[in-house]
Amino acid sequence: MAVYGLDRCPNPSEAALQTALRIGPGLAELNVKLAARGLTPLRNGAGIHYGNVVAGNIGSEERLEYTVIGDAVNTASRLESATKDLPSSIAISEDAYKMLTEETQAKLVPLGDVTMKGKSEPCPVYGLPGVAA
Repeated sequence: MAVYGLDRCPNPSEAALQTALRIGPGLAELNVKLAARGLTPLRNGAGIHYGNVVAGNIGSEERLEYTVIGDAVNTASRLESATKDLPSSIAISEDAYKMLTEETQAKLVPLGDVTMKGKSEPCPVYGLPGVAA
């Protein structure tokens, strides 16, 4: 999990998408090496959502962990899981899509609505055609 915007990032949705796109070439290179060893290739998915989170240290003195929690975190996680059934390894919620530049939005296509556990309404999802896990 990666979180953008806690440090006054100018456009957390753009930063998240650029990070997700940078993973692809490295994964492709790793999969060539795995195939040469007769191993199963790896897949990845990225769920990108924009929303409020609660960030901070959670736990006890013995086990203190910095984390983020909230509906936005759950939505991003569920979008990531949805990439297994989508034609793109990157699933971007409508809330995150609205934060992207017009130039970036023009490169994306609607992938349909995704029904997520805990949500009463389906979530419109966008992605990049040809960006497979």
